Amino acid sequence: MNIGFPFKLSIIVFIFLISIFKINAQENLLESTINKARELRDKGDFEKAAETLIEFNNKYPDNVWVMRLYAETLYWMEEYEQAGVVYNRAYMLYPNDYDVIYEYSLMLYSWGKYNDCIKMLEKYTAKYDNVTEAYTMLGISQYYIGNYSSAQRNLRAAIKLNPDDNHTNAIYTEVLRIIKPWLKIGTTYSTDSQPFNTLFPVLAAGKYFTPLLNISIAAGYQQFSSDTLNENFRYLKLKNNFTLKKIGLNANMYAGYYSTSSSQKSNLIWGIALKQRLAKTLYLDLSTKKDPYVYTPFSALESFTTQLSSISIERYKSAKWNLKAAYINEIFPDDNYTQTAYLWFLSSAMKLSIFEFYAGYAFSYSDSKESRFMPLYSSNDEENSNNSIPGTYNPYFTPNQQYTNSVLVNLLIKPSNNVHIKVHSSIGFYSTALNPYLYYDYNNNGNLIVKRDFYKETFTPMDIGLDFETSISRNLILKFSYSYIQTLYFNTNNFNINLKVYI
Repeated sequence: MNIGFPFKLSIIVFIFLISIFKINAQENLLESTINKARELRDKGDFEKAAETLIEFNNKYPDNVWVMRLYAETLYWMEEYEQAGVVYNRAYMLYPNDYDVIYEYSLMLYSWGKYNDCIKMLEKYTAKYDNVTEAYTMLGISQYYIGNYSSAQRNLRAAIKLNPDDNHTNAIYTEVLRIIKPWLKIGTTYSTDSQPFNTLFPVLAAGKYFTPLLNISIAAGYQQFSSDTLNENFRYLKLKNNFTLKKIGLNANMYAGYYSTSSSQKSNLIWGIALKQRLAKTLYLDLSTKKDPYVYTPFSALESFTTQLSSISIERYKSAKWNLKAAYINEIFPDDNYTQTAYLWFLSSAMKLSIFEFYAGYAFSYSDSKESRFMPLYSSNDEENSNNSIPGTYNPYFTPNQQYTNSVLVNLLIKPSNNVHIKVHSSIGFYSTALNPYLYYDYNNNGNLIVKRDFYKETFTPMDIGLDFETSISRNLILKFSYSYIQTLYFNTNNFNINLKVYI
């Protein structure tokens, strides 16, 4: 009797049953492990949850469910690099598991790895074209790296799926305003106590082409007036802004000319400003420019340019504490110069409903090589030698050992996504300067001359202002601003209004 076949069959059945038992046991262990890890994680015991998942993975390596949960747990533990390693291995082992792809994308997005995130999401949206969040993340990632045309396309797809998503709509509007041609018309009116009034209408237009070519052109007509002054300046500027996001560099450059009503001669003006990201929230700014100096009545009459250069380092993060330190040097045509150093910091935002409140402190120091405080008129009359001599800064203002301490208070109000209001104030305390005065004296030859000296004076510098911006539509922005500035020498009120249209 041949018993070989029945015996072999029974062995196969036995092995099959044992395999089923092992598979069921492994599946039960997997389910209990995942449930236990989730329970521990929900209680906040992330380390114990991670240990539970590692123990299972050591027995049964590379289970996709365990890898996903382990990577997510590591991310919550802020072990970002290790979470990335686990997600990347899961993706390499299961390249067509779209749950892995989506979760990996979420981590890359929140971690700021936008280029890698884009690769994942492009694959995901090619398979699933009805997931709003995927298109939103893809569009915003492309926006952050400066790929605005692709960002526009994917954000539009997200809005089509969910038209009521305010955040996506806001980013989409911002992208449109970058890539669309625009036209802006506005005017500034200033009046101060020198006395000195300025009216400055400006017409500007611009177009974004590439990250290296974002050009604009502006024409302005600046009118200066007082009881003894009537002068006009005409400006034309061509500007380009370019960005190299890979190295964190942004640059603004402009060149143009201006002329005055009293002289038809054209004068060259130019400037360049560089902003380099040194770390995630740390920036270095360098700038220099050659522009007309128009801050006193005599400077408007004489028409001259200065070379103003600055360097600053800034710690900036939206709604967090911020700090800036800077140095400014301004050189005049007569080789005189003024220099200013300042430091300020602002607290993190204190939020209440639609309000954001910031408080801080600022310090500055300003000085000049030589004073330009001059007699208002010439006189060598000995009969008036005991009288005080009225003076003014001619042709430009020169601070002398000026120290300021100021309290900063800013308030942001956002009643809606389309309206932003900012109130800023800088109120000085214990601020001093050497204030000049003029008097008569005799020189060695016995001739009556005018001399200059200084006395220490305490004053209250002040800068208070309001900025109002409203998006009338996606293609129309209206802005209004007002500021009051009080210095040792003069007070000024500035008003500005402009309308920007995206075509």
